[in-house]
Amino acid sequence: MSLNPSSETGDLQRFTRAYPTITKDPAWLPVAAWTAVVLPLARVAYLHVLIVLLSLVLAIVATVLARRWFRRTYGFVTPTRPLPLLYRPAFGIPFWLTAIAIEWLSRWLGWPVHLGVLAFSALFAWSALASGGFRRHLLVLAAICAALAFLPLLIAEEWRQDVVFFAAFGTGWCIVCVMDYRVVTRNFAARGRPRHGG
Repeated sequence: MSLNPSSETGDLQRFTRAYPTITKDPAWLPVAAWTAVVLPLARVAYLHVLIVLLSLVLAIVATVLARRWFRRTYGFVTPTRPLPLLYRPAFGIPFWLTAIAIEWLSRWLGWPVHLGVLAFSALFAWSALASGGFRRHLLVLAAICAALAFLPLLIAEEWRQDVVFFAAFGTGWCIVCVMDYRVVTRNFAARGRPRHGG
């Protein structure tokens, strides 16, 4: 969804509500790419642990630099209304910890479905709907996670599951990063740069 000079106020309000979260993902593209490429290779080619760690450090450094550039270039806008509960740390952090715990429990019990991954799928789908249409691309990641949750039913070997999981999830994450960046640049090109904060 792109804003233009004739956009309705409601569209701008939805964008400014979604913006604090939209700007977080683009800078994570290096780590997302690392997830999609290095982790599967580590399982297939048995990369040395030092190579895996060094590449992760480089990806994190690139992410930090990208985030600084993004903040310096686009600053931030003040949401016109309180953020939905979904985006507040008081909800997000406990949800992530709970989902990770559920995932660990399902793996420990040997269940054929990854319940934690399903929880993340629901979260991404909810995020797409809560964004007012600006982050519909999150539905791609939600669909990927929903499919990956049933991966043990399709692939028996654990190492093959890991390869598919990291490659698919990392690719979906990359798509979100790129699409979030496109949303920000297109909307700011149409409406002008946001108000910078300190």
